[in-house]
Amino acid sequence: MSDWTASDDVVKRSVSVQTSNVSDVDDVYNEGLRKAFVQAIDIFVSASIRQLCVDKRRVCLPGLKGDKGDEGYQGRPGAVGQPGPPARAGTPGRPGKVGPKGDKGDEGQPGNKGSRGQKGMMGQKGFKGDRGIMGLPGAMGQRGSKGDRGVTGDSGFVLSNACSSKRIRTLTDVNRKISVPRNGSSYRCDSGKKSDFEPGEWHRFAENVGIRMPETCSPVNTCGTLATGWLKGGHPSLIGQEVSRVVCFSYNSCCEWEVTIQVINCGSFYMYKLPSTPKCHLGYCSDA
Repeated sequence: MSDWTASDDVVKRSVSVQTSNVSDVDDVYNEGLRKAFVQAIDIFVSASIRQLCVDKRRVCLPGLKGDKGDEGYQGRPGAVGQPGPPARAGTPGRPGKVGPKGDKGDEGQPGNKGSRGQKGMMGQKGFKGDRGIMGLPGAMGQRGSKGDRGVTGDSGFVLSNACSSKRIRTLTDVNRKISVPRNGSSYRCDSGKKSDFEPGEWHRFAENVGIRMPETCSPVNTCGTLATGWLKGGHPSLIGQEVSRVVCFSYNSCCEWEVTIQVINCGSFYMYKLPSTPKCHLGYCSDA
C-alpha cells in the first residue's frame, strides 16, 4: 500500500506540474504551447495506466508511444579517408575513320613585293671583233728624192705588194676550228659564196678562229663539215713570200679530194686565195 502511495505521489506531482502548465493555455496562442499541453495529458494518462500491475511483481503495461522527438544536431564531419589505389589504364580505343576531304580553301592574297636583288657579276670579256676591210689606196704621193743605196741583204719579198694591196675577206665562224666537233645534221659547204667566204678571193682567219690551216691530216666530222681541209706542203716561212700549195680534204683517206691554192706569209697571219671546193660538205679549216 505504501508502494502504491509512493507511485501515486509521483503521478500527482507530474499532473500537478502539467496542470500548472495547462492553467496558462487560454493565454497561449502559439502552436508550440498547444502541443506541449497535449503531451502533458498523454504523460498523465500513461502514468495512471502504469500503476495497474498484473501481479505482485508490479510488471506494468507499457505506455502509449510518444511523438517523434525533435531532430538532433548534425554531427561533426568524419575524417577524410585515405585515397584509393590508382585505377588501371584503359585499353586505347581504335582509331577513327579518316574524314572526307575538305573543300579547297580560298586563294590567299598576293605577297608583298620582294626587295631588289643584288647586282650581278660582270660577264666575261667578249671576243675581239674581226679586222675591218682594208680601205681603197690613197692617191699617189710626190716622188721623193733618191735615197742612199742600202746594204745588200738576204733575198726576200716585198710585203706591201703581197699583203696590204689585196682585198681580204675574214673567216669569222669559230666552228672552222679543227678542234670543234660538228654539231647537228648540217654540214659546211665551201663550194659557193657564204657570209664569210667568197670563192676566188683572198681570205684570212679571224684571231678568235685561228692563225693558219692545219698542216697534217685532219679528222673528219669536225670544223662544222664532213670532209676537213688541211694544207699539204706547209706554209711559207718568209714574210711576204707567196707560194702555191695543195689543200687536201680528209674523208676515207687523208687526201680524198684536193685543190690548188695560193698562200702568203703576212707576218702575224697568213693569207689564202681559196677556190670553190670540189664538192659540197667540204670545208676549209683552221688548226686551232
